[in-house]
Amino acid sequence: MKQSILLKILRDTKIDNILRSFCDLLDISASITDNKGNTVLSINPKRLCECFHHNNLEFCVQCRNGVQDAELNLDKNFVMSECINGIIDVSVPIIVSGKCIANLFLGQYFTKSPDLDYFREQGESFGVDVDEYIKAIEELPIITEKQSKVVSEFVVNFIDYLSITADKFIEVGEQRNNLEEAVEKRTAELTRLQFLTDNTLELTKSAYCYMELRDPTVYFMRPRAARLFGVDVKDDDRYDMKEDFLDLVAAVAPDIAAQTQEKLTEILSGDLDFYKIEHPILRPVDGEVIWVKVLAIPLKDEKGNVIEVLGGMQNITEQKNNEFSLLEARREAEAATHLKTEFIANMSHEIRTPMNAILGYTDVLSTMLKGKEELSHIETIQKASKNFT
Repeated sequence: MKQSILLKILRDTKIDNILRSFCDLLDISASITDNKGNTVLSINPKRLCECFHHNNLEFCVQCRNGVQDAELNLDKNFVMSECINGIIDVSVPIIVSGKCIANLFLGQYFTKSPDLDYFREQGESFGVDVDEYIKAIEELPIITEKQSKVVSEFVVNFIDYLSITADKFIEVGEQRNNLEEAVEKRTAELTRLQFLTDNTLELTKSAYCYMELRDPTVYFMRPRAARLFGVDVKDDDRYDMKEDFLDLVAAVAPDIAAQTQEKLTEILSGDLDFYKIEHPILRPVDGEVIWVKVLAIPLKDEKGNVIEVLGGMQNITEQKNNEFSLLEARREAEAATHLKTEFIANMSHEIRTPMNAILGYTDVLSTMLKGKEELSHIETIQKASKNFT
């Protein structure tokens, strides 16, 4: 994992360019290898090692076993070595989060002129192309002892910088991972909330829109609201206040359209904090007239200045139709009651005249008849007749 981080750091931060420029300046070589010996980075590889020493087993054995001088600097954690051929190399571990994840090798140079006769004899003994071998020897730079110390100091400082950068890179990576997890969790929460909101709006046949103070001729609404108003859905959610709203209201209720425009102006100026109205609106997509309930409130900044107007809309056509049906039924019931009252009044008047005659005759009969049963019948007629008068 940390080795892949090292590769990413070298690639993304271009730290390798610093090392490359330093090597180019002194014409020396550098390489970074991981703990398995795989080369992560190679700069200015020299033919001497690439084509001869590393490709010949006897040369390799001699190089490894023939280190004449190796200086271990415990304070600065690097090793400077000189092989039997007089070639100088500096090696230093790359420590990230307290663990060695790779090694930096820098060098392949002489600090004094090489003995070409020695190398010619060595080349002949190992059976290589002597002329090419000598050319490869002559390609290695010769730097002074002072310059060699500069190389050592550079290596230490470079590795320190690389290690610190790697540690910071890991720290930032962990923070980023934590942030990504938090964002992912929050996104899931918002997605769930949006799902619930959408379903709630769908169930209540509602939608929302908003208008910015900087351009009150335009308002913004999501496709749900556009479908509610019956206007074409626009990709940028941007709609003309006059054409896509006020004119549609004015087509069926011009007085309400004028009132709504006036109220919106008052909200934008900060003179009105709440506006509620129910009105019809023409849907251009199908020519249908629907009823909507509209609520509008101002959104203000921390200084109390209006910056936007938020609007909520609900399709209340079904509710309005029910109200109209109930109103019509009430009117019909009231009319029927009026007719009944009028009928009863007329009937009462028509019955009262003959009933008075009946009462008169029963009074006469009551003086003529003496039997109890006859008088009881007369009394019943008189009581019943009086209820109609």
